Amino acid sequence: MQFVQANEQSIIEVSRLLTDAAIWLQQANQPLWPVEEVTVDVLRRDTSSYYLCYVEDVPAGTLRFQLEDPDFWPEINGGSSTFIHKVAVDRRFAGQGISTALLQWALDTTRSLGRQYLRVDFDPSREALKNLYEGFGFEFHSPKDMGSFFVHRYVYTLQDSAEV
Repeated sequence: MQFVQANEQSIIEVSRLLTDAAIWLQQANQPLWPVEEVTVDVLRRDTSSYYLCYVEDVPAGTLRFQLEDPDFWPEINGGSSTFIHKVAVDRRFAGQGISTALLQWALDTTRSLGRQYLRVDFDPSREALKNLYEGFGFEFHSPKDMGSFFVHRYVYTLQDSAEV
């Protein structure tokens, strides 16, 4: 597997992966993010925060990796954490460990940046996501009311610290 930061050309693949995931989840009666939130034009506003996982030169998964997240984690001081959003795997690669590889890449990158925490949030009704994140080692941190929706925030601690 190879992990690459998205660029102006590959953001098209990021959009495809996220759009396909959004449509698949919508068809399964589990809508996650609206398709209009993951168009190329929208994603180009922050291309550099998206990463692709390639398997034999085929885009197999993507995620958004951020150094700050003032919307979901406004109380977190800069420099201690990294944050992930919009984790998606191409259905052709489902069940092949791509989501775990994406999380491991995010964890390794967090460690290489000298940060202590990797943070994620998700809809608490998503049992599969809860199982994925808890199985990987994330722990429940807190609920957060985002106004029009509600999330559970989870944290993976790389080192002991009082800030969690």
